[in-house]
Order: sequence, then C-alpha cells, then structure tokens
Amino acid sequence: NPDLNVEDAITQLEVGEALVSLLDEKGAPGVVQRAYVVPPESMIGTITPEQRLKVVNWSPVQGVYDTPVDRESAYEILKAKAERSAQAAAAAEQAKSQAKADVAAAKDAAAQAKALEKARQAPSSSSRRRSTIDTPGDFVAAVTDQAIRQTTRSVGNSLSRSILGTLRRAF
Repeated sequence: NPDLNVEDAITQLEVGEALVSLLDEKGAPGVVQRAYVVPPESMIGTITPEQRLKVVNWSPVQGVYDTPVDRESAYEILKAKAERSAQAAAAAEQAKSQAKADVAAAKDAAAQAKALEKARQAPSSSSRRRSTIDTPGDFVAAVTDQAIRQTTRSVGNSLSRSILGTLRRAF
C-alpha cells in the first residue's frame, strides 16, 4: 500500500488493531490495510434453553435436518444386487436341469415309440404282413414326432423365459 508505511504502522498498532491483506477474485493478495479486529463473542459453559432456541430459530438451516432420514446404504444396495444375482443363477440352473430332464424324457419317448413301431412292423408268426399295419405305424411316428416337437418347444420356452427374466431382474 503506497499510502501506508508498514514498518511504522507495526510499531504504532493499538489493542484490537491489525494489518490485514485480503485476496482478490484470482486469489492474489491485495494491499495491506490497517483494521480493527472485533473480539469473539463466545462464552465458556452451557447456554440456557432460551439462548439455544434463539440460535436455532436464527439458523438458515432451521427445519432442514429436523426429521431423521434412513436412506438405503451402499452396503444394502450391493447386498440386494448380490442376492438377485444368486437367485437368477439358481433359476437359470434350475431351468437348465429341467431342460435336460425334458430332453431326456423326449428321447425316452422317442425310443419307446421307435421300439413300438418296430414291434408293429415285425412279421407275424404266419410270415404274412397285414395291409393295415402301415397305417398305425405311420400314426405312431406322427404322434412321436409331435410329442418330440412339443417337448422341445416347451423346453425352449422355459429356458428363454428363465434367462430373460433373470436378465430383467439383474438390471
């Protein structure tokens, strides 16, 4: 400060005075000025209920923190996500094992149908084939094919529902 001789001012400071310099918008120190310092208005000990009420009513955040809020913590969110993931994995495993069982049952049904068809197509004891055996054999083959198709479709639907449901719940 060109108007203030700092060396002389330091020696002439009275009680409650100080030399201060404030920062500007860019954070650079400004010129030194002589200023009075206001002593703190504090007290040692507890305050009275009236004083407490006055401070609370004066506060700019009065009422903001009056009601406690129990928000869901990160731990609880991650725990729930892990549980959903585990349930999805269990559902997918169950669907997979059900699909394997359905495929095995379809294979067994197909094998039984083929065995039945072979038994029907086997020559009779008189070594003569009946002309009506061809129609029931064709019927058994058609029923077997339809059963296999339906079982395969059911297994596919079950698997896709399980996997898509798992993905939907995971996200």
